[in-house]
Amino acid sequence: MLEYICISIILLVFIPIIYIRIRYPFWSTQPIFHSYDYLRFLTKTPYEINSQVYPKAFKKDNNVHSFRFLDIDDKEFDFIDFGASKGGCIEFAKRSLKGKNGLGVDISPQKVLQMQNLGYECVEGDITCLDNIPDKSVRFVTISHVLEHLPSISHIEKTLKEAIRISTDFIFIQGPYFDEDDYLADHGLKFYWSDWHGHTYHLRTNELDEIITNKITINQHKIMARVPVIDSSDPCIHPIESPIDQHDYNEDQHPIKKTLGFNRPIYKEFVCYMGLRNLDYWDSLVNARKGCIEI
Repeated sequence: MLEYICISIILLVFIPIIYIRIRYPFWSTQPIFHSYDYLRFLTKTPYEINSQVYPKAFKKDNNVHSFRFLDIDDKEFDFIDFGASKGGCIEFAKRSLKGKNGLGVDISPQKVLQMQNLGYECVEGDITCLDNIPDKSVRFVTISHVLEHLPSISHIEKTLKEAIRISTDFIFIQGPYFDEDDYLADHGLKFYWSDWHGHTYHLRTNELDEIITNKITINQHKIMARVPVIDSSDPCIHPIESPIDQHDYNEDQHPIKKTLGFNRPIYKEFVCYMGLRNLDYWDSLVNARKGCIEI
């Protein structure tokens, strides 16, 4: 009888865990606390941010097993960088978007630690659900080369809505240009980043425009592209036979690449500005990223 009781208990504990990890493979590995994550709840060890590093901005809330953001206003942080990684976009925001104090948010504990070691203020968080950040907490949000790492268009939509919710003025977005992947494939070519295993969703500018136009409410937006690619000699272009997860083309390492001049505009990167209210500096804002071309 005791054996049956033990087996039943084991099944009750592990069947839900196995189901969740199979049914929700992406979210079951993310560094956030889930309502179904009762093992972490029982052990009282949720994913923690280094609270001792930010005594003024964060404190542990034992009721919800997360960190509550405190005093995030223009005096503390005036912008937040989603997917902070190595801090490059924080520097761009200070230099070109007139940001003063930026807070990085990244889902990777390793990148958070890397940011902290580089001297940036950064915390661990899920950018699709930042419940700990109050509405209209910062002037703007930056999202640089992040959306392509999300698993679906619905996650991208949630991320944009969160950025809008916590911002007062604008959102800055940039990412890889996937619009001409089909054209390149038809000619036996590809951008090297188009089959990186970490690029789980190839967001095209028409999809982004669809979300902005029909799924959210803002004052205005502008989508542009930058860094034209004229022909297949550009090192970012690979033959389609090249292995995945590559960088610049090297003729000594990669398959032979055909020579082709492109008969349509192709770019390396898209840039998007979303204005959340009537901004008297909108015209100068949309020129902050140099070399952009309207598409």
